[in-house]
Amino acid sequence: MRNRINYALRKDVVDLGFPFPDFGDQPDGRTAIGPKSFLHSPYFDIPVDHLRKVKTGDAHAYIWGWADYDDVFPSTRRHRSEFSFKILVHGDVLAEDCQFSYQQNERFNGFDEECLRGPTPYSPRGYYKFLDTGDIDKVIGDGTLGTIKVSSVSYFRTLEAAKWGTIADPLEAASALAFGDKFILTKGSPELDLANNANIGLGAVKKFAVVESGGQIDMAGAKIVHTMPGRFMYSAAVGDLDKLTLDMCVNSQRPYDACLRIRDLGALRERIFEAGRIRGLDCKVSDLFEPGLIYPVEYEERTRDVREGPIIDPSPFKKEISFKPQSEVRLLLVPKEGKEMPNQWLIVEIPDPQSLFTEVFRNYGSKGTGEPTPKRRATRSSRSSTTRRSAAQTR
Repeated sequence: MRNRINYALRKDVVDLGFPFPDFGDQPDGRTAIGPKSFLHSPYFDIPVDHLRKVKTGDAHAYIWGWADYDDVFPSTRRHRSEFSFKILVHGDVLAEDCQFSYQQNERFNGFDEECLRGPTPYSPRGYYKFLDTGDIDKVIGDGTLGTIKVSSVSYFRTLEAAKWGTIADPLEAASALAFGDKFILTKGSPELDLANNANIGLGAVKKFAVVESGGQIDMAGAKIVHTMPGRFMYSAAVGDLDKLTLDMCVNSQRPYDACLRIRDLGALRERIFEAGRIRGLDCKVSDLFEPGLIYPVEYEERTRDVREGPIIDPSPFKKEISFKPQSEVRLLLVPKEGKEMPNQWLIVEIPDPQSLFTEVFRNYGSKGTGEPTPKRRATRSSRSSTTRRSAAQTR
């Protein structure tokens, strides 16, 4: 089952033309529910101020959502349940005995053919490596030995930019502090105080600049970038296969045409460090690296104006918001103390790659249909046991 729930405070009432959209960019909930079982949806903390406005009639509060699901019976279609209601307040919102009721809306309430929309299709959620078709056999190899490529953060920032254009992130594992169009540092000026309190140098120096009387430093248009050197990464994508395929193989400036499913990121890290060898260096991965974290990337602003605060700490797990469709998860490799890497990318040989990777498709859209041409398409391993009656109980 996939499901979503939304909350909104509106000045106007919801009428029969309201579209009931999904808000936010969080992934849909995914779960299974057994026969005659109950499942609670996520909850919202509704501010007291909202409820006061509902009580006085100055605003209207609504909750709506949906659930799309398969049942266990063979040859049956996918189902959908929609719900929407208005929150009503009876009494003082600060009193313990305040009561609430939930008025069902006329629209966006029903099952299957009564629903406003059809059910979203099932799409396997997991970890995927999107790549070019020509690279699939390099990863899977002959079944006994395959290879993966791990790259330094500086490689992603610079060398790869020439090939990938705007797909490459110039602030990979970095952050920037901007000074704006007019920013002159003089003795005792507010601008000098801002610069000296911006943590430029991340503690390496206590002050950014010292300006004597009569002198000045013109920082107009300047940008200071802090980087995190030395880290190496292996990246994958996490999420619904259909959405990721659209983002990575269709809408991307430089689209891929192949995809592998990574069965277990933890097992991949274990294989890399227990049995992985670096091609051309005749050594094990564990001779040069410490295993770092596996963590999904968070997407947020990585450039800050000095007037808004100090420089943002660089992180290999944070990127600019514009890169969010990549939906990355990363396996970090940290060089051991005193170890120097000869290249900004390394080829790691790992045994038995087919126990870690499963081919999803190659030559995406090669037949002009826009659909993948799979060799071994990922399939569902199980189905939820939701029945039509139990779907009503999820409400």
